[in-house]
Amino acid sequence: MWEELSTHFPSHQPPSNNEELVERFLFAQVIEAVWCMQEHVIHTIPGANLGSIYGWGFPATSGGVIQFIADYGATRFLERCKLFEQRYGPRFKAPKLLGELALGNYELRIT
Repeated sequence: MWEELSTHFPSHQPPSNNEELVERFLFAQVIEAVWCMQEHVIHTIPGANLGSIYGWGFPATSGGVIQFIADYGATRFLERCKLFEQRYGPRFKAPKLLGELALGNYELRIT
């Protein structure tokens, strides 16, 4: 690219934090899946996990969207959602079911 591009067209945005970007991409997908579970579009945890991996390519190493919450920690995940909602808007609003997960009123893992 043109070496003087940034001189003539400086960026007015702060530099991106790549780790936070990745986390936001994952959180948006996880939150949407939890909304689908709350609205009974997805009926099972295995359905959510497998559907996310094989359906749209959620990282397989995570074990799926619901397993991602279990590994992250439901309370910690909910706190991070609140922070993201404040910074980036309603797309990160946590469904009520996520609060139940954080309180332990809903089982995350399959036994």
